[in-house]
Amino acid sequence: MKKKEFIKISITGEIDKQKLTPDNFDIAELKELLDNFEKIIAPDNKIKRPVIGYRIEEGSIINKFIMPLVAVAAFNGILEELDVSKTLDFLPYRQAKSFEAIQLKSQKNNWDFNISTSLKQSHKLRISKDTNFLINPALWVTTEVYLYGDIIEAGGKQNPNIHIDTKEYGTIIVSVSREVLKEKEQNLLYKTIGLKAQGLQNINTGKLENLSFIEFVDYSPVYDEKYMQECVEKATPAWADVKDVDKWINELRGVA
Repeated sequence: MKKKEFIKISITGEIDKQKLTPDNFDIAELKELLDNFEKIIAPDNKIKRPVIGYRIEEGSIINKFIMPLVAVAAFNGILEELDVSKTLDFLPYRQAKSFEAIQLKSQKNNWDFNISTSLKQSHKLRISKDTNFLINPALWVTTEVYLYGDIIEAGGKQNPNIHIDTKEYGTIIVSVSREVLKEKEQNLLYKTIGLKAQGLQNINTGKLENLSFIEFVDYSPVYDEKYMQECVEKATPAWADVKDVDKWINELRGVA
């Protein structure tokens, strides 16, 4: 049997002028912590997350998340990078938002969160009311994007989504309602399709996050050179006064 390691989140502080303990840690607070932790471990659902065991202990509150060694080691690497860089900007958006949520909880309740692992060479991270691990909002802009590729997964019991394998972005996950999947006449799996989605995009890396489905679009892999040339000729006069097209488009998007 493989040895299970753990990630430890110790919370110290007071609630209603009493020392925080497992007996007065409200279930709403516990649910919020568990939700944030799950998003930290599995920020994008691209890889199936490991089974996560849980137990709570005195001290004031010690939350232990029991997991396989490889998952704990990966988390330990995140702790090291956070401790060195002092920023959340290198993390996937959902993961960064979850760390930010812990930071905001610390500020609101004046609680200290001490995070570490069971590894011998564990890194440690302390989040307090004075910590400033906030996301730089200027790095992320709301965008609409057209995606073309093969559907490699579609559906889901609780949070239905579409996994589309694209040449430009790799495999992208787009949340979608069950109704949309039901109304689609054909089985989407392993079909090449086009779709329009809305979400967040990092202006430095181009990475897409938190995409939600808008609509399916017609997709034709056949390149019609004559049609494309006609479109270019029709559009050219409208761009005559624009000296730097890329700069103009970026200014319109507010990312110049």
